[in-house]
Amino acid sequence: MTSRGYTHFYLYAYNEYDYGGPSFDFFNNPSAFRGLLQELIQDGLAPVVWLVPDDAPRIHGMSASAVNGMLSQFVPGVQDLVSSFVVGLELDEYWSGSAVDAIGSHLRQLTSKPIAVHQLPGKWNYCEFSWCSYMILQYGFGNSGDHIDAMTRAAISALRKPVVAGEYETDNESHSVTLGDRGVSAGAAGFGNGGTGPRR
Repeated sequence: MTSRGYTHFYLYAYNEYDYGGPSFDFFNNPSAFRGLLQELIQDGLAPVVWLVPDDAPRIHGMSASAVNGMLSQFVPGVQDLVSSFVVGLELDEYWSGSAVDAIGSHLRQLTSKPIAVHQLPGKWNYCEFSWCSYMILQYGFGNSGDHIDAMTRAAISALRKPVVAGEYETDNESHSVTLGDRGVSAGAAGFGNGGTGPRR
């Protein structure tokens, strides 16, 4: 990532089965998570911490108050090393807007760092909440640069907040760079699946 000139690194604080595992839970061990964050920072990468993964039935089944309890013991112990937080991956797949609002509002009480959300392809309404600082936009896959351009502009226009071109390609790296660059050209504040990194 550093050889590509990338500046940020996404990592989970918690996982069950996403990406085939392994399962881990740093909510109960923020001091160990600090070591991972410090390693990234030493390598010149700003950590973007994703709090709730996809494919995680145990945490998805918890109440908002239970999730907030986990965040209360985790976020204060790591936030000084975090660039920004993302409430979760594809949030609208498993939580209602009211649940996400309750969790995001609590997270805002715990940190002054930027807070993002991520939803299913073409969705961005969960970032309309006042605590949401920016959107990590999922476009779906197999789309053209024109599609990336149009969706980026639509999300920025609707939200009037920064939008990161977050998810658009999983297989072809050169195509990923092309699409990420199209998102940035359309006004995105950054990219997730690949693009041309800034010169250092």
